[in-house]
Amino acid sequence: MAWRAVTRFSPTTYGHELYIMNEHHDGGRDFVSHIELTRIQPGGLAPESSIPPEDVEQFLQAMLNAAWKIGLTPTGFEDHKSELTAVRYHLEDMRKLAKVT
Repeated sequence: MAWRAVTRFSPTTYGHELYIMNEHHDGGRDFVSHIELTRIQPGGLAPESSIPPEDVEQFLQAMLNAAWKIGLTPTGFEDHKSELTAVRYHLEDMRKLAKVT
């Protein structure tokens, strides 16, 4: 099985719809139909997770991929892609000047 999260922009609500599913090898899918919140009093114990421990990383990766696709990034994330591109061009120019291939 493989966890997958898909977002779709809804023009009627001007927001994103989220579909979370677990895809089976035979093509079948189990959809998360609702998310249940359970209130815990201060000092209380959290309920057991509904996601099996062996699926947590795959589930979170699916959620991260869906968030990234609509432009969300982790809090504090710094994208250095443009800086790295500038460094590459600079190194390329230096190689040309130094006549190094």
